[in-house]
Amino acid sequence: MSELVAAIDDSAAARPVLLAAREIARMFGDSLEALYVQEDEAGRTAKDLATALDVPLTVRRGDPLTEILAAASADDVRGIVVGARRFPSGARPASRVALEVIRSCQKPVIVVPPTATVRTGGTHRLLVPLDGQGETASAMRALLARLVPDAKLEIIAAHVFEPDNVPPFSDQAGHETDAWSQEFLQRWLAADTTDVALELRVGNAAEALRDIAQEVDADVIAMGWKQQLSPSRSQVVSTLVAESNVPLVLVPLVTPSTA
Repeated sequence: MSELVAAIDDSAAARPVLLAAREIARMFGDSLEALYVQEDEAGRTAKDLATALDVPLTVRRGDPLTEILAAASADDVRGIVVGARRFPSGARPASRVALEVIRSCQKPVIVVPPTATVRTGGTHRLLVPLDGQGETASAMRALLARLVPDAKLEIIAAHVFEPDNVPPFSDQAGHETDAWSQEFLQRWLAADTTDVALELRVGNAAEALRDIAQEVDADVIAMGWKQQLSPSRSQVVSTLVAESNVPLVLVPLVTPSTA
């Protein structure tokens, strides 16, 4: 069985990390293990939370970033879960360790904000932003294919048009919009359009996706990205990590040079 590793610290922010990791592991049929990297004699909170939530805990000593990336590199580990920061008012968009993990790890990384409200049990809503690019489509199809057959999920896709690239039918409700939406989902998600809703917006992608997540009450946002955190390329990821209350699954996109 593949494994999801939740890297936690010794703060209250470890609780939403473990709760989110547990729910996501269930969606994909993964086992779950918590990892705490001990730099001093601390660790009581991390250990108590893992015990209370019945999550096996491994304690290591050393540099947190080094140990987290080492754990992620194991063959049976499918992904890593990290907290965005310890406190709601902490570093933005995320802590140094979290930023380095999402930039360096070659496997999916789930970033959980300390303000996340995790729905346990019942049906979850998974928001999947699509940019109309083949790399993103392939990554999202592969991710969705891993969902367990009986996962209780509502999948909501989202596409944000740039203001100067809006289809001519966008100001008209009805058949043309529905037909375009079905074709878009079939092309970029290969999905049964009866099972997936599509939210369309015009404007700034980062702000629009943040707002959509709130409007549809999403439990998780899953998106592909190229692990480039320069200001010109990371606006969507940085905004969602900094401002969204929803756990974010970041799936590294395979470029032609590394494929």
